[in-house]
Amino acid sequence: TFRTSFDPFNMIMQQLGRLDTKIDDLRKETDAKMEKLDTRMDRLDARIDRLDAKIDTRVDGLQQEFRNSTREIIGTIVAVAGVAVALASWLLR
Repeated sequence: TFRTSFDPFNMIMQQLGRLDTKIDDLRKETDAKMEKLDTRMDRLDARIDRLDAKIDTRVDGLQQEFRNSTREIIGTIVAVAGVAVALASWLLR
């Protein structure tokens, strides 16, 4: 039988090979998690865009309602003032 001698270079190369495999596995795991996170972020971004559009629509509706109410109030005030002036001129004849 032949006796093998201790080969430190071969041992170091094997350990580096195992370390390289572990690093590759870790990189693949990290890439998968990042891809999953990117997908979730894209969904969240789309949801925020939809909510933003919905809020904009509601705000536009409220602004239009406010403008309409303001016009009605001003119209009522002008009409009441006109009636008051007409009534005053009729009473003062």
